[in-house]
Amino acid sequence: MIRIKLLSKFVNKFPRLIIAVIIVATIVFGVFAAGIDRQSDLAGSIPSSHPRLKEYLEFMEEYGSNRAVVVVASSDDIFAPQSMQTIDRITNSLTDLPFVVSVSSLTNLVDMKGTPEGLASGPIIPELPQSQAEADLLREGILPNPWYSGNVVSADGKSTLILVNLEYISVFEESKLMLDQITTAVDEANDGLEIHYAGAIVMEQQINRFLNTDVLLLIPVVVFCIVLVLFLTLRSWQGVLLPLATVLISVVWTVGIMSIAGRPLSFLGYVLPVLLVGVGSAYGIHIVARYQEGIRHGLSGQEAIHNAITSTGAAVWMAALTTIAGFGSLVFSKMEMFKDFGAFSAIGVTIAFLISITFIPAILLLLPDKPAKEAAPAAKPKRRNGFIAFTENALGHLAAWSAKHYGLVSLGVLLLVFGALLGWPRLTTTFDPGGFLPTNSDHRVAETIVNDGFGGSVELDFLVKGDLNDPAFLNNLVAMQDAVEAMGLQRPLSIADLLIKTNRALHNDDP
Repeated sequence: MIRIKLLSKFVNKFPRLIIAVIIVATIVFGVFAAGIDRQSDLAGSIPSSHPRLKEYLEFMEEYGSNRAVVVVASSDDIFAPQSMQTIDRITNSLTDLPFVVSVSSLTNLVDMKGTPEGLASGPIIPELPQSQAEADLLREGILPNPWYSGNVVSADGKSTLILVNLEYISVFEESKLMLDQITTAVDEANDGLEIHYAGAIVMEQQINRFLNTDVLLLIPVVVFCIVLVLFLTLRSWQGVLLPLATVLISVVWTVGIMSIAGRPLSFLGYVLPVLLVGVGSAYGIHIVARYQEGIRHGLSGQEAIHNAITSTGAAVWMAALTTIAGFGSLVFSKMEMFKDFGAFSAIGVTIAFLISITFIPAILLLLPDKPAKEAAPAAKPKRRNGFIAFTENALGHLAAWSAKHYGLVSLGVLLLVFGALLGWPRLTTTFDPGGFLPTNSDHRVAETIVNDGFGGSVELDFLVKGDLNDPAFLNNLVAMQDAVEAMGLQRPLSIADLLIKTNRALHNDDP
């Protein structure tokens, strides 16, 4: 309590200094907030010391990045001459991009064949079809081949995949630049094909785009709702603008601190601004409401500020402290994304409290005091705020009913708790970032095509170590592939399949 009184004296003595410091700090933090990095790779949310992440990074270093964009091209007949020529142009255009490691498509895949001289390799399509008759022959040669049907081209011959392998990039802006260049190259080379894009980078970029759109929409909606409630309750510009300014300043400071700390804005971080606007506004409301109450009782501006800080400061701090503790508990999570969200949410709530108890009183102190008017002897009492009167009346009736029927209320609470405990074991966890997107988004449409025609779009890589010259190891590798296929997954491909195919080619395709 003594410290709250000291704070009140400090605010009353140095209001201009407080306002100046907060404005300057907001400008500085705003500059850093504008330059905050955004995280596009979900792997960045895993702790850097996690053994699985280390294996993942070692795998990419040894075998290349698994970051890829899947271009899904569709038409009524993907083997038609115009379609094949378009696929070939797209493939060549993508190959020329600087960050592209490799491009695999129907027009540049290599096949092996046995010849009297031994083994010969060459493109599965030596020459693009020039007529529909040649296209039909090409279809008859490729669709029955399990290496290509369902992997490169759909079984109905209407869709094909162009796999674009990229350098590993986790920075949001660089990933966005790569995807923009890919889509531009495809658009320039395309002639009549229906194009969709799938892959982790596409999903992450689309999630970020929708998150940006949602934040730009939700913040004004939240602000409007808060302004409406504040106007209905406090009925003054101070009551509307000052709590709102408090939370907006706290958002700028929090994002600026994130940037200074070198922490990127993750998918979960986009929720922070909306959350702080909703949670942090309450602290300023308490200060303004108590200040207005003091003014109505004839206190001077300084007296009303002192009364507002000393009478509500401790209670508001305890309310903020419970919120800080709740968010702060997330720092014990193993996921970096949740750690950052918890830590910076707690920091944001702390800032919102400090701004509320310093900046708002400082602004109010600089406002001219309204001289108290002597009430006329026969004056009628001032009409109460209708919204507040209605709210107080409704809550009063609810409290009275609850007190009268405390047994029924207690039973209802116990039943709710019991029902929640029964449902607890039925909770399931899932993580499907693509499911966050609208069903008509380009990624979801591409996912549907890939799932229906190509056995799925989720890639699972197995790193199996052993002696490739040992037949027993190769047989075990094939057995593992059989086991994976028996689980209902698409049969994986391995070096064993390539050796089997090579051996068959050397023996006139004799199985």
